[in-house]
Amino acid sequence: MKQYGETLAALSVTTEKPKMTVDAGAIYPLGTVWAQRCSLSSSLDGVRFRKVNEKNAGQRSARWLRAELSAGHSEGSAHIQVGDGFVAEPAAEWTDAFARREPGEAWRGADGIYSTVTHIAPLDSQRKSLFTFGDTFLSGIGRKGQRTKPITMVNNSHAVLTGLDPLAPGALSFRVPRDQQ
Repeated sequence: MKQYGETLAALSVTTEKPKMTVDAGAIYPLGTVWAQRCSLSSSLDGVRFRKVNEKNAGQRSARWLRAELSAGHSEGSAHIQVGDGFVAEPAAEWTDAFARREPGEAWRGADGIYSTVTHIAPLDSQRKSLFTFGDTFLSGIGRKGQRTKPITMVNNSHAVLTGLDPLAPGALSFRVPRDQQ
């Protein structure tokens, strides 16, 4: 993981390669940027990019960075430093834990996640953590992991994690209020 002030990316573009996109591997706060003879843009999802310049870089976080050669130039370059703030790295074990694949209608995703430890036990395996979610999707699941109809949305749901490993069998249990459907 890169630290504040370190180079996040150094991009070079030419007429042969007028666009260059890099994945920083984590979501970083942007710091100082310099771009010569090219435009610079950033993205959190790798799909939607927004222009970045010296004035607005400090208010942005990004995972993907893109430099595009400016018209009338044969080469350009951009340099981006890590800014002050928080870095968010992917955590595969948590992504996998919340990618519910059990058959039948079940919890398939939600927004507004909040968590807290509700029981500190002498053994880590007995510790309990509560997750509270906002809008929650309930549905079946297709062969490729997609939601299948009917799809229902309820206002809130909860999950309880027993222990520290969200991938341990039975460690993560979901609770969805059925009277909201």
